[in-house]
Amino acid sequence: KIWNADTGAQILVIGHTHKGNCSCTEGKRVDPECTVQGHSDCVVSVAFSPDGNRIVSGSYDHLLKIWDAANGAEVCTLRGHTGAVRAVCSAAISLDGKRIVSGSADSLVKIWDAATGAEVRTLRGHTGPVYSVAISSDGTRIVSGSDDGLVMIWNAETGAEVHTLTGHTGPVYSVAISRDGERVVSGSADELVKIWDVTTGAEILSLGGHTGEGLCLCTVDEDGDLEEDEDGKPIFHPECPAGHSRFVRQVAFSGDGAQVISAGDDQTVRFWEVATGRRGRQLEGSE
Repeated sequence: KIWNADTGAQILVIGHTHKGNCSCTEGKRVDPECTVQGHSDCVVSVAFSPDGNRIVSGSYDHLLKIWDAANGAEVCTLRGHTGAVRAVCSAAISLDGKRIVSGSADSLVKIWDAATGAEVRTLRGHTGPVYSVAISSDGTRIVSGSDDGLVMIWNAETGAEVHTLTGHTGPVYSVAISRDGERVVSGSADELVKIWDVTTGAEILSLGGHTGEGLCLCTVDEDGDLEEDEDGKPIFHPECPAGHSRFVRQVAFSGDGAQVISAGDDQTVRFWEVATGRRGRQLEGSE
């Protein structure tokens, strides 16, 4: 469903498999007798094209579908993912709108032509379901996170593996790239949020990992290097709040790249400063 962000009103319904009121605009029927064949199983990922004209959806039916955001009409179906679970777990659209990237339970990352629906390239490297994918703003890098605990950075043009980022001890459920393309953030079932350098593949910060107040992460200087005491040991924040206490399901960068936002099964949304790793606001849900 598409909703008006200002009013909360339902704008459009996509993917009904029965007749009657299958596409509506601001509550008005468009074609009461139309039949729109949507996905045949749970839809687990959606993304808007940068211009807002197209929507791509991924489903447990192992299909991706491209939809017209104005009227809900199906533009094309992308077929190619397979696997025991048959789930397209994640989908993203490049900033120029020309490419779609998908990650699936078949352990594959696929690149598609957004205009024709043709499969452009398959990226092989993960050994478990791919839960999240992201594309850099300049379209040169793809990042994927998987059940195998790895974060992988790929060359979007050639499909070559650039870096394999190791450090998480559980499935990686979410990845994102900063707008300047210099940093990757990942969230995992190990309850950690990690920030990585795209160019070198080095881990910059690991956020969380403690169940109470304490020494939870190192400080860094203006150059991004770890600060050390006179004995050469890392200096920790003495009053850093605890991180997530359950799986981290979603991560994202703020528009200016200064903050990382993470959401977890502990019913909290947490804000982190990228430069220092210090935690800011915390939004808590309810039972």
